[in-house]
Amino acid sequence: MEVTQEQLHEMVQLEVNAAIADKHPGNVPVELASFKKEITEFAKQITDDTPVRYDSMSQALNSIIRTKLKLKRINDLPISQIDVAHQIFEQLKAVF
Repeated sequence: MEVTQEQLHEMVQLEVNAAIADKHPGNVPVELASFKKEITEFAKQITDDTPVRYDSMSQALNSIIRTKLKLKRINDLPISQIDVAHQIFEQLKAVF
């Protein structure tokens, strides 16, 4: 099977777009924003909605996930690892 130049260009472009989306420089993708919101909402539930407490709890949960996935910042979480991060979060939720 031969691949035309146009097909090759499209395949390369798809790979480039996937790599860019995975690293998402500058913008937080919807999936990550939703995941972060879920962490914050859980922190609010277990700390009686006290802002200082739920912010600290949210930061603690993010720190555990970052450490486990060897990330510098939670915003560096690649889209491809959100499912893994979610599994870690579910395990943490089970403790509470």
